[in-house]
Amino acid sequence: MSNKGDGTMSENSTVTEKKVKAKDHESYGTFTVLAIIIPLVGFILGIVYLTKDKKVDKKLGEHLVALSVLFGAFWWVLLTMFVFKATTTVPIATTPSVPTTSEVTTPKPTTAHVGSAINIGGGSGLQVTVQQIIDPASSGNQYLSADAGKRFVAVKLQIVNKGDAAYTDNANNNVALVGSDNQTATVSFYPITDCTSFSNGTYTLTAGASATGCVVFQLPNGVNSAKVQFKTNSGFSGSAGEWLNP
Repeated sequence: MSNKGDGTMSENSTVTEKKVKAKDHESYGTFTVLAIIIPLVGFILGIVYLTKDKKVDKKLGEHLVALSVLFGAFWWVLLTMFVFKATTTVPIATTPSVPTTSEVTTPKPTTAHVGSAINIGGGSGLQVTVQQIIDPASSGNQYLSADAGKRFVAVKLQIVNKGDAAYTDNANNNVALVGSDNQTATVSFYPITDCTSFSNGTYTLTAGASATGCVVFQLPNGVNSAKVQFKTNSGFSGSAGEWLNP
């Protein structure tokens, strides 16, 4: 005799239980968005739901943890790229380098011997001739004497204006006398009997004009006159001439 209940039990055994998914949870949508935007909060919620008893809660917890880790890494990489780009594209202001004194190159003066003419400043500058070094020179006044241990030495020169415009300067600033001790002699403003000192050193030359005069120095006894130097613009110009003695 057959048992009708056997067929019913067989049918029930073939019915499989429905698989539980995270999206079946009523908070799936809200928590998913939260985990994407704020991964840390989503991760914490995921841990909490993993501790619950219901399968749907655990599935939601697994989903939130995985999603939080994924988007946490994503946001971290994105932030790192943004910061790196910002730090590498900001221009850095730099101060132009200024050459030091040792780096500034002073043009070498044109060199000749006493008695020769030198064009200083090109064809439109000055033509200067150191005609003579008067050593010793005399003031012609017993009350105007050189300092103790020194003597008067005068540099006689002619200055010609080769330019097209008038030129004014001061010979006392233009001329330097270097002794055999390689020291520059001190300028003296005392007049001497051998020649005039221009107009207290000052001269004004129209185009083509010339002037002749002396610049007086005090040189230590025992030191010879080695060379004469001339610079335009009261001694501050890079245009220079140098005369060796003899």
